[in-house]
Amino acid sequence: MGWLIETKKEKYRIYSTVVDAYISGFMDKDELVRFLFWHKFERLIKETLEDMITFPNGWTDKKTDKIMNCDKNKHDELSAIIKDRKNMYHQFLAKTKEVGIFLCLKDINGVNLHNEPLDQVIQ
Repeated sequence: MGWLIETKKEKYRIYSTVVDAYISGFMDKDELVRFLFWHKFERLIKETLEDMITFPNGWTDKKTDKIMNCDKNKHDELSAIIKDRKNMYHQFLAKTKEVGIFLCLKDINGVNLHNEPLDQVIQ
């Protein structure tokens, strides 16, 4: 991950060795935990969208031992979706709803992800 923590009394901020810059301001422990949650949740969203859009790409067929592929257009679709964070969240909600997964998630700061009309979803 390449992240370091700088401390100042009971506050913390994250420094990324990848971009050689601070990627957060100073936060208390609870704020930092929320920051880490949303960072990891975004990664989960990207990985889930990849599975939903490109499946069975990369899986090995048990009978033939051949690695399965998907249409190149599916990779292009995925790339277009994850370029725009708000669109990525909207697509995640729509695609999970299509397969019977309904989400409702909100933090103390009002950042939310839920199956509401799309104009009311995450900032």
